[in-house]
Amino acid sequence: MARLAGRTRAITTYFVYRASATLLRVMPGPISRATARVAALISWAIDPVRRRVVAENLRPILGSDASERLLGQTVRRAFVEYGLYWSLASRVRTSDTARHPDRFVLEGEETLRKLAAEGNGVILALPHVGCWEAGAAWSSSIGYPLTTVAEVLEPPELFAWFVEMRRRVDLQVLPVGVTTISQLLAVLSRGGVIALLSDRDVVGDGVPVTFFDQPTRIPGGPALLAIRSGAPLVPCAVYSQAKGRFLLRVADPVDTARSGHLRDDVVKVTQALAWSFEPLIKQAPAQWHVFQPMWENISVAGRATPVEQGPRIERR
Repeated sequence: MARLAGRTRAITTYFVYRASATLLRVMPGPISRATARVAALISWAIDPVRRRVVAENLRPILGSDASERLLGQTVRRAFVEYGLYWSLASRVRTSDTARHPDRFVLEGEETLRKLAAEGNGVILALPHVGCWEAGAAWSSSIGYPLTTVAEVLEPPELFAWFVEMRRRVDLQVLPVGVTTISQLLAVLSRGGVIALLSDRDVVGDGVPVTFFDQPTRIPGGPALLAIRSGAPLVPCAVYSQAKGRFLLRVADPVDTARSGHLRDDVVKVTQALAWSFEPLIKQAPAQWHVFQPMWENISVAGRATPVEQGPRIERR
């Protein structure tokens, strides 16, 4: 009975996601964005627990000098930006991007093209900022289709739909499994480009880091891939802007030079990656789409909790 109830909930979630995305896609752009904004504001109004989570996630980013009023305004904006993300993600296509290249403002395109031309592959590491699907569409439109990985979702229909949505922007999705690393290494060996959302530990086996002066964990996979393959590890972000435009910001590669044991090097590179994400997130804090508790020393209610990761790493 419990299994049947779980299956029913999962199927219901799948239909809600699919119906919502379909509705946002078929609406005219302004109506789609207005609908997404209203739905986001309703969610903000009726979910005080989630508001508190987002507030605690954003507090270290805004800084200790930020007023409660500014924090509250940013939290409200974060809900709106997430709703707008779904509107944009449901509508973006590689073909549309190719026809409207003026919608993209690029910072660091030369860096990306130079690294890709070297033939060792490129690993793009992204925080959950803005609309990364738009970045995938742009990258494909200039000849660099992306490969990524994702946790297998339940029910299977939801994961299949998720993969199909990403295929519209020529984004190949590999399910997380025992062969994932070898598959990604094969992509890099062919000179391909991999894009990985890398600022939140979804699986639960992340590397301890200091991030915005807070202890947390983020995935160590990007660092491991870069070290094993020799491919550059490049932080980047895709920001949503007014009138359907986007800003793509590509930062300088993270130093992945070996200096000791593999485990220690993965920790070192992952910490450097966390620090490289900070200016990308600070550029648009309300577009950082993290609605689960992020910091290990803060509970959902905002109270301090024990930290099990050991001493905090100080910035050098």
